Amino acid sequence: MKIASYLFVAGVLFFASCSTSPKEEALKKIMEMDKNDSTIENPDKLAELNQLYQQFISQYPEDPNCREFTYKAAESSNMLGQFEDAIRLYDIFFTRYPEDKRAGLAMFMKGFILENGLNKIGPATDVYNEVIKKYPNTDAARDAAQSIKLIGYSDQELIHYLDSLNPESDSIQ
Repeated sequence: MKIASYLFVAGVLFFASCSTSPKEEALKKIMEMDKNDSTIENPDKLAELNQLYQQFISQYPEDPNCREFTYKAAESSNMLGQFEDAIRLYDIFFTRYPEDKRAGLAMFMKGFILENGLNKIGPATDVYNEVIKKYPNTDAARDAAQSIKLIGYSDQELIHYLDSLNPESDSIQ
């Protein structure tokens, strides 16, 4: 009888060690899709990956992968034209991870989406100014300053301005 009990316990332990948790399954699926270059090129796959990122962030907010997944979810939401989601995720990113080197870029992207995706010029300008204040001497601050300078330019005016920076360029007009 003792042998049967030991075999039973060993079997249970074996099967328990072979099964994976829902968290591990989610991570595995995300990692598989994330490493596949064609995911970005396929809107349906990108939307599925974005959904997986957001579910993971929601279910396991303290997991160390959430930092990367939040940023990637914001980027993919932007690529999918889901601008409100992208802004919400960029907000989460620079609020939760202000020390991350991408925090300034995340805030800049919020302003960029407000300006170019949602045509909300006033709020975009406010965000750009906040980037300059919070992240001075960064690429994000320089881009924000340039964006403020160019807000409201038509495509033709923008081309003319860029040509004036490089008089030797051969732009198409």
